[in-house]
Amino acid sequence: MKNLLIISFLLLNINNLYSQYRTYNLTDLKNNLIKLEENSEVKLNQYNYYIKVKKGRTKINVRNTYDISKSLVIAQINEGEEYDVTKEAILEDNIFLINKSFWENEYWLNGRYKRNPRIKFIKGMKLNNIYLFSNGDYLADLIYNKDKETYSLRIPLSYVEKKSNSKWFYIALLEGWVLSDFCDILF
Repeated sequence: MKNLLIISFLLLNINNLYSQYRTYNLTDLKNNLIKLEENSEVKLNQYNYYIKVKKGRTKINVRNTYDISKSLVIAQINEGEEYDVTKEAILEDNIFLINKSFWENEYWLNGRYKRNPRIKFIKGMKLNNIYLFSNGDYLADLIYNKDKETYSLRIPLSYVEKKSNSKWFYIALLEGWVLSDFCDILF
């Protein structure tokens, strides 16, 4: 009987802990987590070479700046297309990206808690305003440029890839920047 009471107590506390994250307002939740600092250094280089979009890559966003938090999508490029690159930006920081697409139905949309509908978060999306749970999971903002909607949600550690030193190419024709991961250098 004593063991049953202990197990019941533990299950109740675990359930309360789990539901705490669902019922907290977003500010309260962030106050109880560890904030990841975002420090970065940018190296800009002048170059003149060609790139080709990698096979199987379509609808790759071209942005008006390499600083994603301040950028807008100005164009999209697709597999096999070739472009002249005149500048290269190397960001010496940690960028956190979703490493596989997933669906989620519990999130905060522009600060308001929502339980439905399910939203698909796509591989390659950048995590912004990142907080860390004690088990390694992340609470982060994912921003859809189209509607400027900010989705704040808990993202399991296994769904996140940490990248250091990202490289961006400036495509002169489009007057915008593309992440080097999607392209091959042709020279």
